Amino acid sequence: MGRADCGDAMNEPGDSPSQELPSGPEPFTTPESFPPELPPEPTEAGIKPLFSIELTVVSVLLAMLCQWRAVTYYTENTPLDQLEQPVKLVVRVVERDLDFVDATTGVGGIPRWIYRLTRNTKAAIVENAQYLYDNVLRHGRYVGAEDRAWLQAHYSVLLGEAGETNLLAQVLEASDPPPLRTNFVDAVRRIYLKAGSSASASRDPPALILESLTPGWAHDKLAARLAREQQDMAEAQALEAGVRARGAIQQRRALVCYAVQAGFVLIAITIVAWAVWRRKIPWRGAKEESFSPWPIQDAIAVVALADVAATVLSWTTGASPFRYIVQPVYLLQSLVPLVLLTHLCLVKQRGLSWRSLLVPERATAEPETGANAPATTSFPRITPATVLAYALALTGLDMAVWWALYAIGGTGHWAEGMDETLMFGSSAVRLAAVVNASVFGPIFEELFYRVLLYGALRMRFRVMPAACLSSFLFAATHLQYSLPGILAVFLFGVACALAYERTRSLVVVMVAHGLTNLLITCMDIMLTG
Repeated sequence: MGRADCGDAMNEPGDSPSQELPSGPEPFTTPESFPPELPPEPTEAGIKPLFSIELTVVSVLLAMLCQWRAVTYYTENTPLDQLEQPVKLVVRVVERDLDFVDATTGVGGIPRWIYRLTRNTKAAIVENAQYLYDNVLRHGRYVGAEDRAWLQAHYSVLLGEAGETNLLAQVLEASDPPPLRTNFVDAVRRIYLKAGSSASASRDPPALILESLTPGWAHDKLAARLAREQQDMAEAQALEAGVRARGAIQQRRALVCYAVQAGFVLIAITIVAWAVWRRKIPWRGAKEESFSPWPIQDAIAVVALADVAATVLSWTTGASPFRYIVQPVYLLQSLVPLVLLTHLCLVKQRGLSWRSLLVPERATAEPETGANAPATTSFPRITPATVLAYALALTGLDMAVWWALYAIGGTGHWAEGMDETLMFGSSAVRLAAVVNASVFGPIFEELFYRVLLYGALRMRFRVMPAACLSSFLFAATHLQYSLPGILAVFLFGVACALAYERTRSLVVVMVAHGLTNLLITCMDIMLTG
């Protein structure tokens, strides 16, 4: 067999003689782009700022200039200066407390312990009442001559009932015009100082003497003593029974308020303890550059411009935050510009919806993995039960902070937080105050401080620095409080920021804030309204 025969014999049947065997792997060719292209990184074109840095800085400076008026007002005026009717208010507060004290005589057991824990002893309350009257009389800045005489009349009866004869003599001898009515001074001297003759008792009827007082504790106390002087024991006993009846109503209202507060505090402690145990509190989160769907400078510019617009509206309409009767109008004027600017410059500009701010959408698909996968955050499902749980927890925490500050003696000025709207306003004005506190206020403050301000800070800071900084600015707008009150507002702001960090839901923090304000307002109405 020759060489040609061997070559033909190696071909399988059906194979072409011209077929060549493979000569090895294909030669390596360099692709057009090496290394392989990765998925494109997000560019700034998708989140191009609407406001320039220069415009943002100018907006912030204008907002600071507008807030300077409020800062100077609260720093130059005490809480007593901020009251429109200080004499009427102090008489209402003191006489409610004195009614309460008279009704506690003979009360024992747990109620007496609760009263002493929350309202102090009878001697301390009487001493505090003397301080309040003296504080307003010495202040004199907004106390007219007629109001001063009216307050001196109530103060005289208080001193006489407390046995402070030396101070009573000084008040009666005060020469501030207009002087107290002669018949009233004679009656007080005769009854409490045992001075003067009893001839005036037959000459001046009790009704004429009591014209210097308004119906209440001082009026009934002096009327009862005048009735005893005229041997009318039945009238005296009826007047004293009326004082105790009013005090009993105050006691029942106080017990209800304390029970509600204690219930909220216990619920809050339970929820927070469970959250700490399950590690649900996100206080260690790193900064997230994609925390908000808009650039940080846009959020800051909207916040600043909304503040400027609210200030201009208040100057135009005359609605001021310093006048209690128009505070709801002022807050509504602050809320409208903020909502409009947020909608036009942030929500609509980015193709978003308000629903995504109120309740964040939960992703149903599996999250992507890898180095270039988008960051995902696990938000809890927002249900009515979730909203209620956060609301109860935040409200109870706020109550606990106030209780703790009261226990360590961290109370502010006696006039701090006194709402004259709830005390002296009509039913319509009181309803407006409730809506202002539980609806307008929470919507404005949570949108302003949590969604916009905290969201902007989270793109540059970790959780706790952003929460503390936004809460500091939140507390700085509550300068009507003293240091303990500002501290309580700051801690409540931190708690709301952590709740927003956990849920990314505006509705959760709004409902929690609204429930807290509603509870405080209702308790104010029950105790002082």
